[in-house]
Amino acid sequence: MDIDIGHVIAWVLVGGFAGSLIGRIAKGSKAGFGFWKNTLLGLSGAILGTFLFQLLGIDFGLENLKITFNDLVASVCGTLLVLALVWFLNRKKKGVEPKTPAA
Repeated sequence: MDIDIGHVIAWVLVGGFAGSLIGRIAKGSKAGFGFWKNTLLGLSGAILGTFLFQLLGIDFGLENLKITFNDLVASVCGTLLVLALVWFLNRKKKGVEPKTPAA
């Protein structure tokens, strides 16, 4: 994949939107995690999602737009994966063990 300025702009715009959306859903508030954390979360998710979609060959055939629906879906999926990884690492760092049902 050749990365040009168009990809970077798309990652920032779509990633910021995806981060805000996921932040609102995860925190249940309009502010989510806060502007910068939402943007960073979304940007990292956009980059991860783009590479994963290319690796897995996922393409919706909607490339006629500069910022495509494909970019948005990849960003949201990537953002969810990044958020899950952060939560997993925080649980592991705090030493929280998964709950097991009582016998």
